[in-house]
Amino acid sequence: MIVLAVLSEEMMSEEYPVGVIASVKDLWKSTVKTQLNLKPTRFITEERRISEPVENKFIVSDGVTQIESKEDGVWISTTIEDYRSGWSEVIKNDESRDVISTYFHFLTQYWVRSNVIPFLTYFNIDLDESGDWVHANLSRRIISENLENFPKSMALPETIKNIYGHHPIVHNACFHLIKAKRLMRFNFFEEAIVNLDCIYSLALQRSKELERISCGDSKQLIPAKDLVTFQWFRKIRGEFAAHPSRTKWWDFAEIFDSKIESSELLYKQLVLNISLSYPSREPINRNYDGISNADRKYHECFWFNRIPKF
Repeated sequence: MIVLAVLSEEMMSEEYPVGVIASVKDLWKSTVKTQLNLKPTRFITEERRISEPVENKFIVSDGVTQIESKEDGVWISTTIEDYRSGWSEVIKNDESRDVISTYFHFLTQYWVRSNVIPFLTYFNIDLDESGDWVHANLSRRIISENLENFPKSMALPETIKNIYGHHPIVHNACFHLIKAKRLMRFNFFEEAIVNLDCIYSLALQRSKELERISCGDSKQLIPAKDLVTFQWFRKIRGEFAAHPSRTKWWDFAEIFDSKIESSELLYKQLVLNISLSYPSREPINRNYDGISNADRKYHECFWFNRIPKF
């Protein structure tokens, strides 16, 4: 099982006792399997105010996640299965339980953020507003025994409909697009081009995946007509952001601000191209087999084993 390989690597790097590593493996194949194969009986609805009030009032929902402009601000709400809690009831060993419960804490956190990221992209990019989920200044968490969906909008905006946020590459690309937009708002243009270039790197990564599995037209992912622009941004990033510049470091924003700002839609389209290269919205089934055998990069995007040790 891929998940056990990922967990074992981290536990060994943290010098967990061999007995605890073996216990986690045994518990995953028995207790975790039993719990995940049961029908979920607890659900969490997370609500966060992502921005102060905006002029236009609106509400958009895909049934699972909803963004609404209210009198006190703009709120995003989303509902997922509650796999964060309950492990103390079925796992008595403290160290083993800590590893398993921590894993499911970050897995469900990733699911929440994956639900939210298309709506954040819509709000920040399409509506040209500024909203942040992680640093929201108000939040609520509601626990219920039933899954209660939000009323679904008749017509979803294309951005929300076409961003498959549960795929790690798509999620990552959206994050960088939003971050670049927020940095540009405060005239941090050198930093913004780093985030924009990350989107290009993710597109190249996805193109290589498509070529490897011989699925889809990888050339359509990065249109030839836009390649010169993406490569120019990479060159500028290398000269002014990744390393100390040899010229015009005082005047970067004055020279390049309009060029960078005008590229926003180009990079948004690149994000959509990455997303639509996937055949489905979900990369895994949210059950025991789906979680246990998900691709390594799926676990690594929210787990700790990719973080360099100091």
